[in-house]
Amino acid sequence: MIRRKNCVNVIKLKSLEKTRDFYLWELKRKDSLTERERNKYLSALKVIRGIIKKKEKAEKNVSNALERKRMFATRCKELDIFHKKEKGGSNVTG
Repeated sequence: MIRRKNCVNVIKLKSLEKTRDFYLWELKRKDSLTERERNKYLSALKVIRGIIKKKEKAEKNVSNALERKRMFATRCKELDIFHKKEKGGSNVTG
């Protein structure tokens, strides 16, 4: 279920990035926009950039949380193997 949710977020992020790129392209074309349209594009760009930053940060947090979970599971398995060896009577030095 998590993968599907992340996939939707990625699509939205890509869509926002495309919109941002289009707005930037339009703003570079000096004669294509009126002053009022230009101001609207600039304010929309500010909002889009903020949303993109939040989404990227959220994705990074999810990725970090998954990595910590994997590391914890690996450590638990290592400890479990160590304790089984210890109970089995084999000599463990170190």
